[in-house]
Amino acid sequence: MVVDSSTNSKDTRVKPIFSWLSANAGQTWPSRLVQLATGLAEVPNCGTLGRMALEPEQEVPATASRLAWMIKNVNLLSPPGRQWRILRDRVSDGDAVQKALRSLERGDVTGVPRTLQLEGKTHADCLIECEHVFIWIEGKRYDWLSPSTDWDISRDQIARNLEACWSLAREAGKDYLHYSFVTSTGLSTMKVVCWKVIVKQPGLLDGLTFLKSNVANLQLASER
Repeated sequence: MVVDSSTNSKDTRVKPIFSWLSANAGQTWPSRLVQLATGLAEVPNCGTLGRMALEPEQEVPATASRLAWMIKNVNLLSPPGRQWRILRDRVSDGDAVQKALRSLERGDVTGVPRTLQLEGKTHADCLIECEHVFIWIEGKRYDWLSPSTDWDISRDQIARNLEACWSLAREAGKDYLHYSFVTSTGLSTMKVVCWKVIVKQPGLLDGLTFLKSNVANLQLASER
């Protein structure tokens, strides 16, 4: 397999690798994929492959609990630059805020105005749903993880991805894992980074919280 050396890791790494796996590797390859990450305290039983969302990408909206937390704790958010004034204007209508919070408490995001939805959808480069586990794939080489969102500079891409995967797994009653694939010139120098966090307070899952207190497993595989 020839892996392109350009910078878009979704197109040059994730799509060719996982398209090949889906077409050629049968129904149990996700379990072998999980085993690439060494040192996990517990390697989950993936079971057989159910579906793989690669093209189009899986989109996962922010959870109702995350949106509610952002509205309630707007003073703790850290929007970049002059965005702070815009954010304050968005939450200035007390009646609209209370109505939105009531909707979110019921788990209803559709009843919340767009101006009060302070976090958008998260996209997976590849999402693998197995019999027992969701596996979220993020490919990186020259491109970087997004460090922030519009309204929260501490909410990085890993935090968003983890919470999105966790929300899907929770609804389905399954386990979840997040994998980052970092490749050099080909599969022979692939490194696999695996994250899994215990999400107890979704509204507080940001980059800082992730690094300091919520890590359950963070392992880097040796070069294969």
